[in-house]
Amino acid sequence: MKRWQKVLVGITFSFLFCFLCIGFAEVTDTLNIQGTIEIEPPQGVIITNVSSPAGGTVNRYFGGMLNTKTDLSAGSSGTVTYTVSLYNNSPYSQYFKGIVYEAEAYDNSNITFTLNGLALEQEVTTKQRLDVTLTFSYVNASAISNTVLNSIINFTFGMTPADTAVEGALGRFAQILNDEQMFAELDAEMERSWFTSDLIGNVANRNIFGEEADAAFVEELFTGENGINYLTLQVDEDTEVNVTVMITGTDLNGDGQYDRMALYLTPNEISGRTSNVNPVYAAVFIKENNSWIETGELFKGKATGCRYSSGINMSGLGWNNSFNPSTWRSTQAYYNIAGGATIDTIIAAIPNE
Repeated sequence: MKRWQKVLVGITFSFLFCFLCIGFAEVTDTLNIQGTIEIEPPQGVIITNVSSPAGGTVNRYFGGMLNTKTDLSAGSSGTVTYTVSLYNNSPYSQYFKGIVYEAEAYDNSNITFTLNGLALEQEVTTKQRLDVTLTFSYVNASAISNTVLNSIINFTFGMTPADTAVEGALGRFAQILNDEQMFAELDAEMERSWFTSDLIGNVANRNIFGEEADAAFVEELFTGENGINYLTLQVDEDTEVNVTVMITGTDLNGDGQYDRMALYLTPNEISGRTSNVNPVYAAVFIKENNSWIETGELFKGKATGCRYSSGINMSGLGWNNSFNPSTWRSTQAYYNIAGGATIDTIIAAIPNE
């Protein structure tokens, strides 16, 4: 498939930089806030609870950052062990990359730590919870000059390149919907799309009829002002991830205007005989007060492979180059709705906030 620009891998490192900046600020500055504020935790694996053992004081935790004061003289046998509860609140699996900290945020080099319950590159699946233990002890117990450690450490995780590509495309779609000019162009193209109205997408291995025009329009729409095409993620010199998307619009009020937009997308390659495309992610946006907002979360499912020109599964002929969003079904439970549900069933089950 023809591509315009490339997206560089950097999301993981951006989050890591943010956490390190937060940690450094905690050491060097004091921030007093009057009243109550609520800050949404970042998406990913976050800390939800930390025990306060003898000798351990939990000052603060947010996202994957943990700020503690540890006094080994008050611990048991020269050690202090925290139990840290983790939760993956993102729609993607996350892979453990390690615990990192800056020198300024770790003030006793004679105290180290060991982590149990989580190994490097271990997968934490979406919505998974787990408890791990973090034990602090002396590096050299025969040369103790200071028993206290003030530290800010960061649990770091990363997504697969495929999921990183999906996240980039989803973010760009939200921008498109909320830009008046870009949405007007999308609306017009969906109405005239040769495949069927209320639906448009890009396809792999396009060659004839309107596939070329639709795919070229979608790829141009997903190309930002910075020249980056958010449907392609350049992993390294020899590897890239290409995202196939299908966009649907629904007129809920019967006034001839779209009230609901859905984005279906997969990072998997679709060849001529791909009959079952898995995963296919689905995101649904509704219009409220002249703004498009995502309702619920990013849902994971699968769909039937098809020929973009007909929407009919013709895998036996080796012609598949897309997937049919009307066949999408969830592959896990959402809002107490078991897997295998349609997108309409899931949306109807979203609790009112």
